[in-house]
Amino acid sequence: MATVTRTTTIAYGQNGDIPVAADFTGDGRAEIAVFRPSTGTWYIRGVSVVRYGQNGDIPVPADFTGDGRAEIAVFRPSTGTWYIRGVSVVRYGNPGDIPVPRDYVGGSGAQIAVFRPSTGTWYIRGVSVVRYGNPGDIPVPRNYVSSTAAEIAVFRPSTGTWYIRGGSTFPYGQNGDVPVPARYTSTSVKTAAVWRPSNGTWYIRGGSTISWGIRGDIPLAGNFLGTSVADQVVFRPSNGTWYLRWQE
Repeated sequence: MATVTRTTTIAYGQNGDIPVAADFTGDGRAEIAVFRPSTGTWYIRGVSVVRYGQNGDIPVPADFTGDGRAEIAVFRPSTGTWYIRGVSVVRYGNPGDIPVPRDYVGGSGAQIAVFRPSTGTWYIRGVSVVRYGNPGDIPVPRNYVSSTAAEIAVFRPSTGTWYIRGGSTFPYGQNGDVPVPARYTSTSVKTAAVWRPSNGTWYIRGGSTISWGIRGDIPLAGNFLGTSVADQVVFRPSNGTWYLRWQE
């Protein structure tokens, strides 16, 4: 059967909102959702509206409990504190750290973790402290090698190079690109990919080049429609609209 490409648009959010799509219900699909910093409110389409957080917080939804559902959570840079709704409040990190919650051990849910750009150091709570990366690198932890645990990895914009700890190092992308690694093929691991704001194009390593989005959009990749691979999605802050592209 031939593959069919489909698209749709959904208005959900407003200018200033931060897209926080995640699987909040455990059905294997990412829900369209936004965090509104001005009020500290989460709007999860078709699920709920929840006040959790404050202006300046960084939303970090992830499955911290390992039950298959993402928890609403924020990292507060001013105090280095994690607030995980219904689970815990944990002090872990410093101002300037980038939160990178992922399942680094495999099968136990996401660990609280931060990447410290000033030293290129990863702090994974209860697991390890690892020096991997340089100032200016963008952390992109995913399961590139293992089908269950995320590997520490960075994208270096200055050279367009990916560094995957325990995996490989390769050039893919250029300065200004936004890394969007995801499972774009039927394999169980993630693939390196970038979205180029200058031309609204997705470049998927070993795969296709797709024009989807415009300058100013925020790219997201994930399973929104229940297909077997990641969809290309952008959130357009200027009009609060989501643009979804998928194949079936």
